[in-house]
Amino acid sequence: MFDLKKIILLLSFLSTLSVFASETTLIWKISSKSTIKVHLLSDDISSEDLSSLRSIFNDILKVVPVKYYPEDLVVKLRKRDFMVGYKDGIIMIPIQYDTGELNLPDSKYTKTIIAHEFAHAIFDEIMKKNIPEYNEMISRRKSRLRAKVKIDELHEQMIALENNSIENEVSIQILKDEFDKLYEQYRLSIKNITTREKEVFRLREPLNELFADMIAVIWSKDGKAVADSIQNLQMGSEEDVYQRDFTMGQDDELLNITNQYQIYAPFRDLIWRQLSEVVYQEKATKTFIQKSIRIFINRYQQFLSEGSKIIDSQSMIIENEQLHQEFLKIKQTQF
Repeated sequence: MFDLKKIILLLSFLSTLSVFASETTLIWKISSKSTIKVHLLSDDISSEDLSSLRSIFNDILKVVPVKYYPEDLVVKLRKRDFMVGYKDGIIMIPIQYDTGELNLPDSKYTKTIIAHEFAHAIFDEIMKKNIPEYNEMISRRKSRLRAKVKIDELHEQMIALENNSIENEVSIQILKDEFDKLYEQYRLSIKNITTREKEVFRLREPLNELFADMIAVIWSKDGKAVADSIQNLQMGSEEDVYQRDFTMGQDDELLNITNQYQIYAPFRDLIWRQLSEVVYQEKATKTFIQKSIRIFINRYQQFLSEGSKIIDSQSMIIENEQLHQEFLKIKQTQF
């Protein structure tokens, strides 16, 4: 026999949640196996903004092999004051700052950073499909991230219920019980992170950031695009700007092994000198990217097999020179 009181309480609980569940989800199918799920607050972004965002993704996908299109990428657009970021299958994009001005589609600098973050999703897909150990590790991280997102959502819902003085202790208790259960599972998953897993992602970062910056300057067709974006969006120091500029020339003094973004700084000039010859030719750019992807895979596999690769400045100067030689081979072949 149905308990009418419990049914009424449950319906009341669900109705209070609907007040806060104004999120809209759009599904963009980018291949037979890949989709981009765009989560947004329906009143906070226009069709022009969405078109601008989709255009960035489409432009990049034109020059990336289909097999490396991100599978089930989630893009979350939020009305908050923070910078664009990517982690384990989710791109977070702020669409409005406290000033009330939309962050899209006006800023070319923000668009460049979005291109950079989208490239991280592509890098993940590349390594997942070529390195089994990486695929296993990233699956674990994504599972933890999904749990963290759910925990944050439950926390926000509890705060919203309390702040709105909704007198429904049952609703809050249901949320709290679910929150406590998920939080304990999440805490244990964090505790069980292995040393090897940390090493896998530590060794990934320099190549990951170089690849993302490379895709961003290809998208913008401007070797200074990433550096200009960092400067104009106040995302880093003058050193960060200088060392992520693909037009600064080769200089070992640019090398900073304590910063994952700057480890390959001396090498960026070579990439741009090659790209500047082909960046306006879609077919040639696609060929360049296909060949460079193989280099990135090989370097990362070598890092993983050798263990701790980033030891000191001298070893990374040698690494930059080795990567330099690999990319010169691309130039020696016909696009």
